[in-house]
Amino acid sequence: MRQGEIKPEIMMGRKLLNRYCSSLPGFKLRKGSYLVHNHVKPTSQLGLNGFRAWVQDTDTYLVECDCDFGGLKNAKLNKHYRVRLR
Repeated sequence: MRQGEIKPEIMMGRKLLNRYCSSLPGFKLRKGSYLVHNHVKPTSQLGLNGFRAWVQDTDTYLVECDCDFGGLKNAKLNKHYRVRLR
């Protein structure tokens, strides 16, 4: 997989709605797709200290986020969201 590609994950024979990122997408996401990160403090590397990002097809439980994704490359290319804590 090339850097910035989005890989669909398969679990128990069903395709998940989420596509987990190894790096931020280097292209504009299609309408109806949301770039999301978890509640962990953003770091300069995805996966570091539990910081994770993915693309999903629903905006349920999301809050628009204004962080800079820890300064990651392509952080300003797509509007992004974080998971709303309950």
